[in-house]
Amino acid sequence: MLRLEGEGMHVSDLDNVLWVLSVAGRILLLWVLFSRQLFRPFPVFTVWMLFSIASDPLFYFVYHATSVSGYAKFYFAMSLPDCLLQIGVLLEIVSNILRPVKRSLPKGALVILGVLVVLGGLIAFVLADHLSAATILSPRRQVVVDTTFSILRLTIFLGMAFFAQILGIGWKNHVLQLATGLGLYSAVSLVTELIHSHLQKGPSYTDRYIELSQASVLCYLGTLAFWCWSFARQEAERTEFSPPMQQLVLLISRDTERLREAIVKKRA
Repeated sequence: MLRLEGEGMHVSDLDNVLWVLSVAGRILLLWVLFSRQLFRPFPVFTVWMLFSIASDPLFYFVYHATSVSGYAKFYFAMSLPDCLLQIGVLLEIVSNILRPVKRSLPKGALVILGVLVVLGGLIAFVLADHLSAATILSPRRQVVVDTTFSILRLTIFLGMAFFAQILGIGWKNHVLQLATGLGLYSAVSLVTELIHSHLQKGPSYTDRYIELSQASVLCYLGTLAFWCWSFARQEAERTEFSPPMQQLVLLISRDTERLREAIVKKRA
C-alpha cells in the first residue's frame, strides 16, 4: 500500500492498480518458490513474502477505517516485523554465501556474523538520519527507517557483487539473484526516500510525494518480475570458494572466536 503522510493524501485508481499488481506479483513469486522447492534454501524470504501479502488487507482496512494520521501510525507499527524479517533475509543471504565453509566455521561464528549485520544496520541508521531531512522523532520517521534498510540492503548487494567470483557465486546463482533484486530496488528506494525527506510543503507537495511513491512501487514490480524470472530458471552450479578465500574466512572466524572466548574469560 501507498505510504500516506499529511492531510489530503489519497489513493488514486493508479495506486489501486499498482497495489493489485503488487499482490499478484508476490503470489506468482510464492508459486515459483514453492513449485521449485526454493522455500527450503530461502525460508525467511518466503515468510517475508507471505507476511507482506497477509498484511495488505489490514493496510487496506485501516486506511478506510481511520484517519491519515492513524494510518501513518499503523504503517510505522507494522514496519517493525517487516524490518525484522528484512534482517532475517539479509542473514539468510549471508548464510547461503558461507555454505561451502559453514561446517568448518567454529560454533557461534554465524551468530557473530549476525551481530555484525545488526551493527551494520545501526551504522546505516546513523547515516540515514544524517542524510535525511526527517528524523526518527518527526512525523516522517518512516523515511528514516526505510532509508536505513535501503542502505543496508544495497551494501550487502554491492559486497556480494564485488566479491562474487571470489565467493564462487555466478550471476545465475539464486542467492546472488535474490541480492541483486534487493540491491536494485534498494538503490531506487534510497533515492526516492531521500527526495521524500527533502520535499518542501506547498501546493505541489502531495503530487510530488505520490509520484515518487508510485515510482518506487513500479521499481518493486520490476524486482518481483526479475525474481519470478530468475527463480523459475535452472540455477547454475556454484563453484567452491577459492583457496585464499577459504583461508581468509577461516582466519576471520578463528580470530572472532578467540575474541569471544577472551571476553567470556574476562567477564568470569
